[in-house]
Amino acid sequence: MCYIPNCPSHDKYAKISSFKVPLNIALRSEWENVLGIPLTNNSHVCRNHFKTQDVIDTWESENEIIKYTVCLKRPRLRDGAIPVNLYIVNNNESNINNI
Repeated sequence: MCYIPNCPSHDKYAKISSFKVPLNIALRSEWENVLGIPLTNNSHVCRNHFKTQDVIDTWESENEIIKYTVCLKRPRLRDGAIPVNLYIVNNNESNINNI
C-alpha cells in the first residue's frame, strides 16, 4: 500500500510493488523533502514514484562465458534511489497529472 496521498495504488489490494522507506537517515530525509510528507518506519512507496532505471527487476550473473538473467520475485531499488514521480488525482476523476 503506497503511502503517497491520492496515489492510484494507495488501495491495499493494488498489485504493484512497493518499497519500504530507507533506514539511512540522510536518504530518508531526501525522500521526505521530495515527497513533502513525513515518513514512518512502516511507510511504503510504490514503484510508480521511481525512475524505471532505479527499480531492479532482474539479476544477471557475473559469468562471462554463459550469462544468466533471472527475474526477481520482489523487485528492489538501486542504492541511493529517490522517488521522483508524484501524482495528483483530481476529485473523482480518472485522469492523473504528473507533477
